[in-house]
Amino acid sequence: VPYFSFYKNAITNGDSILWNPYNAGGFPVFADLAGFFFPLHYIFLLFFSAVQAFNWLLFLASVSALFFMIRFLRGLNVGVAGSLLGGLSLIISEIVSLINVTSTAYSVALLPLLFLIVLRLSQQSRTWLYVLLGGLSIGLAWLSALPHYVLWILLSGFAFTLYLAFKESNKKLILWFVLMNLIGLVVGLVQLGPIFSVAQSSSRGIPLPYSQLAEDPVRLLDLARFFFADVYSYLPVYRSIDGIIQGSESFLYMGIIPFLFFAASFFIKVPLVKFFRWLFLVPLLIAIQSSPLFYLITKIPILNAFREPSRYMLIGSFAAAVLTGLAVQFFLVDWQNKKQLFHSKIFTVSQLFGITVLAAVFFISVFTVYFTFRFIDVGENISLLEFIRYIVWVVMAKPLIIITFLVLAWLAISLFLKQKFGSLPAVCLVLITILDFILVFNFSVAAWPSAIPPTPPSLITFLKKNPGRIVTLFPNDFRDQLLGDGKFGITESGEMLLANV
Repeated sequence: VPYFSFYKNAITNGDSILWNPYNAGGFPVFADLAGFFFPLHYIFLLFFSAVQAFNWLLFLASVSALFFMIRFLRGLNVGVAGSLLGGLSLIISEIVSLINVTSTAYSVALLPLLFLIVLRLSQQSRTWLYVLLGGLSIGLAWLSALPHYVLWILLSGFAFTLYLAFKESNKKLILWFVLMNLIGLVVGLVQLGPIFSVAQSSSRGIPLPYSQLAEDPVRLLDLARFFFADVYSYLPVYRSIDGIIQGSESFLYMGIIPFLFFAASFFIKVPLVKFFRWLFLVPLLIAIQSSPLFYLITKIPILNAFREPSRYMLIGSFAAAVLTGLAVQFFLVDWQNKKQLFHSKIFTVSQLFGITVLAAVFFISVFTVYFTFRFIDVGENISLLEFIRYIVWVVMAKPLIIITFLVLAWLAISLFLKQKFGSLPAVCLVLITILDFILVFNFSVAAWPSAIPPTPPSLITFLKKNPGRIVTLFPNDFRDQLLGDGKFGITESGEMLLANV
């Protein structure tokens, strides 16, 4: 929002838009990662305020990601129900990326779009049109999204290209993909050039120690997020026992019913399912704490400039969403015709869904109890009544919501497979999905306020009352810096002096 405000003021007042004097000692705006060269930003800023443009662009990115995901799954011959469920699971699992900053939200939209274009090219439909569309999409991504996300998306898209090229004996597909990237690179160089030049003068220009590169991995406890969203718990999932090391940046949660179908997809013996299964497993193995794969990646030039292995789960979440859609089509639509392509010879499909539900319930119970007695610190600032309320709501009520959804989903899927009660089980699955999505989205999204608060932040007030003090303008350093009277730079309300505010 501060960057959009800067752009808006420059457009309105005729100020210089190339140089930002408020960030540190001044900074070339065209070399930042806020999408200076992305034309859509200025179109929205012409008609909306900075805050309104920010919110509308995030909404547009979310809708675009859902639309392209549905179109891609439809291209894989997945029905309407599977496509919608897969699309929603992508939106839910990447909800943190979609509500944080536009540069990450655009990446979520690019991912299914690129795979859709590659799929269309493999079908040899209007080749040059899709090559140009793909090149333009990649170019705009370089201008608007975070470079490392774009790079990972292109690598995963290349893997999909190789899979289709060898499966269909269409080696020209590789050529089309390379050509798309060349077109995109030509467009993107206007942004990549300044970014690379400035990065050489920053910490990105020197080899970062592995300890910094490997920050915020996916830990064992983070895996509970696949069916236990943070919004249900208030438990300190992000913090380790020492309260310092943060956990995964990935949300991982994909919804109750999508999770069940995602788990069931591991029992399907179909080449396409196997490809996306590996596309999920490889990013997860990279993102996991102390991963040897991530260690090897840090030795590869260019890739060694990017931190936080959990961010690779952008690709993993996309693959999980595709697997969800394929599993819905396989089990609920084409199951009778494809029983021979099912792995398990011991359990029925309904029993496997039930086993998954029971395992999830057990994990949720252990997870909740473990966090309650080991992580929750009942300090002097919490009353007995507040503690009892906390236990009743967080430890009992919220996990019960998840367990109820899981059990209802299991029953609905079982009845659907047994073709009982007509369309009622399918209606129940849709309703549970909608309620689950609304609940997660409602607690997760907090739009920026449309008006400036009437009172200034307490941190600004403190700085005005203590003139002459020197504090760094970079929040990570300022958070740890003492202000002279034994207090740290971060205030009780969690406000920090950001570099461009």
